[in-house]
Amino acid sequence: MTKTGRPDSYWENLLRLYAKGKHHFGTGQAPGSRRWKKVRKSIDECPLHKKQTVNVFGAAVPCKCGYHETPQKSQEAPPPPMVTSGAPHTFHQAPKSLTQAPPAHTAVSQPPSPPSLPSTSKPIPHEDHIKCSLCAQEVLVTDYSDHLSLYHAQTTCAQCGRKCQGGEVGLTQHIEATHAAPPTRIARRAQQPSHTVSRAPGAESLPRSAPRTVSRAPGAKSLPRSAPLSVSRAPGAKSLPRSAPHTVSRAPDDESLPRSVPLSVSRAPGAKSLPRSAPHTVSRAPDDESLPRSAPLSVSRAPGVKSLPRSAPRTVSQAPDDESLPRSAPPTVGPAEPLPRARPDLKSFLPAQFRREILEADQDWIAHIIYDDQGQLRETFPQNWFFPPAPPKPTVSPPNPGSYFRRRLFVWAPMRMWGIPLKCPTCAVKMNHSGIYPKIREVVDIDTRYYLVGGEYPRCSRCKLPLCPWNEDIIKQLDPSHRQVFPAILTAHLALDRKCVTLLKPRTEGNSSSYCQQALEEIHSEEWGRRVVSYLAACDLHKKGATLTQATGHQYEPPLPYTPVPLAQWFQTVHTNHILGHLQEHRGVITSTYGRILKIDSTKKITKKLAGDVAHTASWMTNVGNDMGQVLNSVLTTGEGSGLDEMCQGIVHRYQDANVPQPQIIYVDRDCCSISGKLHVLTLFRPWTCAVRLDIFHFMRRFVAGLTTEHHPLFGTFLSKLSSCIFEWDARDVGKLREAKRRELKKRGGRKPTEAQVSAAITSSELAKHCRRRTRGVEEIQGLLDSMWHLTDTLGVPFINKECMAKVWEVQQKHLACIQDPPGVELYTKVGHVVKGGKELDVLKCGRGSSSLESFHRHQCSFIPGWRCNAVHTQMYMLEGGSRWDIDRAREAVDLGVGRRTRLYDVHLMSNINSMSQRILGYEILPQFKAPENLLVRSTP
Repeated sequence: MTKTGRPDSYWENLLRLYAKGKHHFGTGQAPGSRRWKKVRKSIDECPLHKKQTVNVFGAAVPCKCGYHETPQKSQEAPPPPMVTSGAPHTFHQAPKSLTQAPPAHTAVSQPPSPPSLPSTSKPIPHEDHIKCSLCAQEVLVTDYSDHLSLYHAQTTCAQCGRKCQGGEVGLTQHIEATHAAPPTRIARRAQQPSHTVSRAPGAESLPRSAPRTVSRAPGAKSLPRSAPLSVSRAPGAKSLPRSAPHTVSRAPDDESLPRSVPLSVSRAPGAKSLPRSAPHTVSRAPDDESLPRSAPLSVSRAPGVKSLPRSAPRTVSQAPDDESLPRSAPPTVGPAEPLPRARPDLKSFLPAQFRREILEADQDWIAHIIYDDQGQLRETFPQNWFFPPAPPKPTVSPPNPGSYFRRRLFVWAPMRMWGIPLKCPTCAVKMNHSGIYPKIREVVDIDTRYYLVGGEYPRCSRCKLPLCPWNEDIIKQLDPSHRQVFPAILTAHLALDRKCVTLLKPRTEGNSSSYCQQALEEIHSEEWGRRVVSYLAACDLHKKGATLTQATGHQYEPPLPYTPVPLAQWFQTVHTNHILGHLQEHRGVITSTYGRILKIDSTKKITKKLAGDVAHTASWMTNVGNDMGQVLNSVLTTGEGSGLDEMCQGIVHRYQDANVPQPQIIYVDRDCCSISGKLHVLTLFRPWTCAVRLDIFHFMRRFVAGLTTEHHPLFGTFLSKLSSCIFEWDARDVGKLREAKRRELKKRGGRKPTEAQVSAAITSSELAKHCRRRTRGVEEIQGLLDSMWHLTDTLGVPFINKECMAKVWEVQQKHLACIQDPPGVELYTKVGHVVKGGKELDVLKCGRGSSSLESFHRHQCSFIPGWRCNAVHTQMYMLEGGSRWDIDRAREAVDLGVGRRTRLYDVHLMSNINSMSQRILGYEILPQFKAPENLLVRSTP
């Protein structure tokens, strides 16, 4: 008894009616107890209550609530048709008299039942059998898929395009009923109930309106179910009328009649013809007259006559002395053509999410790629990429717009295609592929989109947990050659092709996610426009052909609408996911960078782009570089020179862990010397004891405060002369350059040039590229600078403010020792060579000062696209930009020639190329790249 006072049986019966759809709960009528509320909820969640009776494989869905009745399909043959035209009688006909005989057996017999499966009343007690939920038939487990495709799948007729239920059996019945033989008036009349009449010799014809049941002669074989009458002629009988559509019944020693025999009539010798409307069986004497013209009769053959073809709709046999048959019933010779094999509708096997995402025009050919002709998932795939069929040529029907907008297909199935064993990331047990992954991804490419399909669904054999086929734990188990085949970067719903992600990587001016999105939007729009033109051209061609044949009135469908490219924020999200997936690689490139000469410098430019919570939290970006221009580390600080202890100690530990000797010199822009003798820079890089020098560029910029103005015409000349007072060129390098220039000019002009012509032909860039410089001594620099403070312009106006310059010079002359080149330190590195005038010259790269960091500061601002950026994207862009910067500087440090330089930035790819080429070829193909230590083990297969 519930709280409402109703017994439990009341709610039990009411919920059963609710499950059958015969009762609906109104306001205040729903069960209030927890038990019956739970029962009602289980009924609502039952798939049978939602009219989901069959799953995607054709199997019946079982009831999960226990309140639904699953209908069982009977496999028994249908009962024979009942005779409704009157009481059945049996007639024996004497010559010229009609008498009634006792009841006899009917001549209409049951046809032989077609081959069927074992009876369901006696289930087969074998463990390798399974019971079909649609027809309750016991079949072998290995034949269950064939059983579904033969008896329960939906097939399409190749002749008329009609969809038939019941697999191959249903298609066969459809072809026999619709396409086997054209329906005629005789065939339609033969489908009506008819009976067999036996007449005695000389008996008169039966009344027209008497539907009777006629018995067969003793020893005669049973006719097929569709043969209502049988006619036999004695020797010497005349031929049947021309218009009689007759089918011959055979003698006892003859073979069986075809199924399509409509009538069977036997006549006694001398009997007259039956009335026109009486569909009876008559026996006829040799001298009897011909049968009525409209009688749909079937004539039996005399003994010894050959069998009739099965497919012959009208066939008449004669006695040896019989006359020829009428022209309208030509005999059919030869076996019947076999019926076409049923072809299941493979689109119905696609998962529901596939049918929602894939275009209608792509579903058919993609289903044939994934499934075989029997509807089974293919065991292997010959390739990853599959391309759609080309649009068909114009036919009678208008063109289909979907065939012009089809997309490619990429199938990812490493276990099925390559046989690579995968292990469960949880329990390390070998995984098995269990069907197809039920979700499909749409990937945005350069000019169009394509589908990404998982051709297998990895499942652990122990923990039974499925795993996404493109999960990161799965892809990490593949070797490098197969890992790089996967083409896209995934997000929550869509995916972006790797080629498009590459467009987001270059850190140049103006390159941003908005630029990439707009460029792809334009490319996609152009591709869509070209396909629209192709479709409209096909429609125009079809319209012209229809006009010539006067077949007008065709309605042409509009082309498929344009699918826009996602917003720029989505491209930025994809780029972020890509960088986070390669975080260890970018870190490894930067943290594996060392140098003989280190440089420290700070900038404020990058801090102006910080937005969000980190806006105005940092004032300086401090960078540490080496002699090749590479960056070792970068850090944001609140003040110049503050908060650098952790970064500097991290660099010291990096050198110690890699057993790399400490750098020989450190260039700074401040704190180069100290009165106490303890340098602040060496305190940060403790316990290093290397030399500390002041950057000469910053030293020279301090003299600008003693000038009257920076906009004076002689400002550039002043700095050039200031540099000449500090540096001097190496005489031997200058001599080599002058000799090479002299030969070049002589080869070009034909005569030996003068020394003035050679000096004028040498540019400052050539001097910096092929010649070394060194600093002058302290006394020499001081003397040369003292001679410059009295310089004036051509009008006699002093260019230097003597009072200001005196204060500047008083401070700066103390740092003359700080700008001197340390003895025994090689500041130049050979990075290549060139040939000029037949003489080879070295290409040198200078490591003095922090000018390379000033160049990095300008590029560092372009690492962040746009004007503002949050904290996460700032770190992301800085990390990727620094990694690419170091790879470029390492590539410039090796002389490879112009033709051999690449722009590879994928650390894993370059590591695999070098490791495999070293193992196979004996040398590294990319000598300019050194793999980080944390990737050497992972890159080795």
